[in-house]
Amino acid sequence: MKKILSIIALLNLTGCASALKERCEKTNWFEHSRDVALDGRYLEEDQLIKECKGIDTTNSVQLDLGFKSGRDRYCTYENYFRKGETGEIINYKMCEELDLRSKQERYFSGLKNFCTSEVGYKYGGSGQVYKKVCLKESEEKFLPSYYRGRKEFLNRSITQLGQDIESLQKLQNQLAPQIDLISNEIISLPSPQECSTRQVYNESSKKDESRLICEEAWYIKSRRSTLNSQSSDLREQFHRHSQIISKSTEQLNDLRSELTKIPIVN
Repeated sequence: MKKILSIIALLNLTGCASALKERCEKTNWFEHSRDVALDGRYLEEDQLIKECKGIDTTNSVQLDLGFKSGRDRYCTYENYFRKGETGEIINYKMCEELDLRSKQERYFSGLKNFCTSEVGYKYGGSGQVYKKVCLKESEEKFLPSYYRGRKEFLNRSITQLGQDIESLQKLQNQLAPQIDLISNEIISLPSPQECSTRQVYNESSKKDESRLICEEAWYIKSRRSTLNSQSSDLREQFHRHSQIISKSTEQLNDLRSELTKIPIVN
């Protein structure tokens, strides 16, 4: 049993490594590193870059060029204002060439537009998560509205996710008997033989010899092949739906858990 489990674990690791290698090879490293910089992070902080460097599937030139492009766009006073206005966390250290006081002034100027009751409600209702960027006096106006919007978003999401899971479960209930029906037909297929005389090379005598060759009837082979293909497709659908249901159920539980933790507001 331990040996079997070890083999299964090894196969899983091999599959994960293969999937990671494929993802790394398909990644546009210029665009990815540019987006890392635009998010106010350094390359060494990005998980994908660290994983792909571990298997030597990154492009260092494109990483550097992309990061520089993103950093040039990030390190502007206007960007500091936009980050504040959209409630994003800012990285002051990344742009040391800019004046610290000016950066702070622009950022907090943007926060004034963000940390309001009206924006809080829209922000929470859109599904975005508050990053605790508002000053305490601003939070007193922002948070109650944010919680109301967030609660409405969670309730909508819970309802929609529940409906999606129910729809998938209905599909599973339809697929299961179809799979069983095809499996039973495969088992019950007859096995008539078709025989014919053929010339077969004999290794011992080094000559062609006439032999009677009997094989399963071609129409049975064809039917079995069709049924196996149908069964494989249905099982793949069933497995895919099961995975989605499992992940969706986890998400649903997380949303319900978060909903219970939202403070009651007037």
